[in-house]
Amino acid sequence: MDMYEQSLQAVTDNFMADRTTRDRLLAAERGDPVAQYLIGCDYKGHAWYDDVSLEAVKWLELAAQQGHVEAQYELACSSYEPVFSGDLPPLQDDPEATFRWALRAAQNGHVDAMGLMGTIYEQGIPGVSKDPQEAANWYLREAKSGGYARSLIELLKKRACWISTEDEALLIELLRKKAEEKVCDCFAKANLATSYTNGLFWLAPDDREAVKWHSLNVADIEELLFCPFEQKDIDLFERNAEHCGIRLQRLLGTLFESGDYRFHSGEHAECNPRTAAGWYERAATRGDAEAQLSIARMYDEGRGVPQNAELAAQWYKKAAQQGLADAQYALGMMYDNGRGLTLSYRLARKWFRSAAENGDTNASYQLGLNYLFGKGVRENRKRAEKLFRDASTGDHVLGSVALAVVTGDSNDLSQAVELLSEQDEQDSLGSMEDQSSRLEEFRRRLADIVERNPIMEGSPIWLEPDLDVSGNSPRIWCRNLSATARFATVLRGMLFLVDDEPDEIEARACLELATWNDDPVARYFLVHLDRRNRIADMSPKKYAAFSNYERDDKPTPDYRTGFRNSMESRLSELWRNIRESQVKEQEGEKLRQAEIKAAEDEQKRTLSFLTHTLNNTLSTGPETVRTVLDILGSDLYDQGQVQYKAINNMASLFPVFLFVESLLKTFKLYVSDPERLREKWDSDRSGDASIAFVIAMALRQSVARFVFSSNHLTQLRRLLPSQDKEAIKNVRKSFVEEMIPLEISVETADKVFDWIKVHFCMLQVEIDADAEMHFSSNATRHMFFFAAFSELIYNALKYSDGTQPIHVKWYLDGSDYRFTCVNSFPVETAARSTQEGANGGLFFIEKLMSMLRESALSYTHECGEYRASLQFDHNNFGVSGA
Repeated sequence: MDMYEQSLQAVTDNFMADRTTRDRLLAAERGDPVAQYLIGCDYKGHAWYDDVSLEAVKWLELAAQQGHVEAQYELACSSYEPVFSGDLPPLQDDPEATFRWALRAAQNGHVDAMGLMGTIYEQGIPGVSKDPQEAANWYLREAKSGGYARSLIELLKKRACWISTEDEALLIELLRKKAEEKVCDCFAKANLATSYTNGLFWLAPDDREAVKWHSLNVADIEELLFCPFEQKDIDLFERNAEHCGIRLQRLLGTLFESGDYRFHSGEHAECNPRTAAGWYERAATRGDAEAQLSIARMYDEGRGVPQNAELAAQWYKKAAQQGLADAQYALGMMYDNGRGLTLSYRLARKWFRSAAENGDTNASYQLGLNYLFGKGVRENRKRAEKLFRDASTGDHVLGSVALAVVTGDSNDLSQAVELLSEQDEQDSLGSMEDQSSRLEEFRRRLADIVERNPIMEGSPIWLEPDLDVSGNSPRIWCRNLSATARFATVLRGMLFLVDDEPDEIEARACLELATWNDDPVARYFLVHLDRRNRIADMSPKKYAAFSNYERDDKPTPDYRTGFRNSMESRLSELWRNIRESQVKEQEGEKLRQAEIKAAEDEQKRTLSFLTHTLNNTLSTGPETVRTVLDILGSDLYDQGQVQYKAINNMASLFPVFLFVESLLKTFKLYVSDPERLREKWDSDRSGDASIAFVIAMALRQSVARFVFSSNHLTQLRRLLPSQDKEAIKNVRKSFVEEMIPLEISVETADKVFDWIKVHFCMLQVEIDADAEMHFSSNATRHMFFFAAFSELIYNALKYSDGTQPIHVKWYLDGSDYRFTCVNSFPVETAARSTQEGANGGLFFIEKLMSMLRESALSYTHECGEYRASLQFDHNNFGVSGA
């Protein structure tokens, strides 16, 4: 059996082993032309390396002879084009087969075969003379049958002698239709645009039409690579700048900003930032987000335009609002620094968060810094750690470093070393630009990690390393580091090298200490430093001793080249050492974490039991009070001092029970399962409760605490329009008759607001209809809102001086939600309200707010006004605020 037969047998056996190709081959043998064509293509796919071309041609010819048009065209192409005939040598140099099969396929309606026939007659092949008229006829048939725009252009170029005026008009219409098709035909658009620019073929020059088709072409492909221009095109765009499409305007900005684009002629475009800014601003004004970001950067940096932070901020905001992560991060930085905008840490966090959600690792890193160092927000180490981990996952170098200094974990430290080492391979450890502002703090924290991670018990604290193979070095003692401390020391040394002003002395001290502890990365960077300072040749023995190569009395001649070339293997060695040396530390850490978690779980269970028991004990309180008051009747207020005091004391229990019940439920959720609070919060998006419903309940509860409490009698008089005893009695009596029996619901909430207007008009309530939302009664949001709203309303009643109304408002503040209580107060009240313990209730509300996304409690007192505000980030309520 010869080589061809062996190959054919092997390929055929493989086909028979596969169900699809086996069925196809069997159908072909039965005479199915479709199967014959497909199996011929299968054999052709193996022809170039298995040499089964004869079998491929056999099956394709069998299919073609039965009229299979694709097989006919395949044979024509394979015998005409060298790139195809190379796969099928039996068809090579066979012009007769080319013509025969191309003609049969074209006559059977194959559009590409018609184009091939046009090419054959245009260029000629052995046995077929050139015939321009016949070529035109075939090109025309191809065009009329829906062929490529390229054929139309070729025809139009030759229209003078090849086609009639009627056919020319038809081709023009076909070309335009091709350009207008939804399926992008960039060739048609580009040629139509160029034709109108230069007045080629049948068209007179037309600026507007040229700009239109150039703009449509760029909008489809959005790649300058596919839109080569001539200087004449650029002149056209300048004359009609405002009529260019926004993507064309933006891409022209990119062209002039970079200056690295070639024209058709091969010449480079001129780099011109001023012209680039003009194009960017045109597109930006028309709403193109990428152009808005580009012009913002130019104003920010003063390239092509005068530096203007205010204008930069405006453009960043427009692009950020369209969802561009880079613009969102840049806008966050401007708010964070107060450049071009009023300093606002809250808005900075908002935009950093948006950018981070869009995958911007710089934003995750910056937001993490704010939480780590308490910049504009309460310090939150856990949240900072999560954000740094997000940045580190995206290979953000300083995000990885920040994660390492926060956790002090060996794995995080080693990853930071790895990323910084990779950065050195790419950029040779230069400055980290404006991101290096926290390096000093990072280095300090790394030093703390070293101090907190001593060597394992029983190991010597100080070692005497052998630094000189000759044995002649003086006695030198060095500190013995644990694995974690060693990684932190290496990282600290590397950070000294990436500061704006590198400190090589400190870097060397860290790296030498780590080198004495057998760290290969530290060895590499020490040699890196010495070679940079041109002193490596002065200390060959030292570096031969530090290297990973076998040592003898003479240093390895090429060790300096080896350090660079073996970086990858050294890092691999480091990571292996890391894994081996961390096992005991990780086991100990897991044990400590398990003990901590067990203690926390025990505390949670205890507190959960306590709140559960108290809640069960007090849960019948409000209904008991209702029943007793209904039996006694409010007439007791008129039957003497003793009866007055009795019913008043009974009524005072009602708000106490309500408040304690809600507080216990909220506290139980906070203590027993805080990690699920957000999950429960997010799922609580519909139900029979609303903001108006909760505010009505909070008003009833807070007012009752004042109306029936003897401790607030002086304050109550201050808040009522008529301040005598009779007025107080009437308010109490009305509350017992109307408010305590009232079952508050969404439908009855207005009755509470109406009662407040009549009897307690100092309280003025406003609920923004656009900010209304629904959730379940007695579920997460209900309990949360009730506890928070009640405390703020009570606080406002407590500190009001009665000279101005107390404003209670729920509304949208931009895209966030806000609940505020504002009251006037005297100077002495202001001093008392700021004393420690005066706002104890607010402390718990502040803790609750910290559990939600980017939400917080704030309170201020100035200019005779006390304002307490709950700000809920819009992300806590989803897109619709539900």
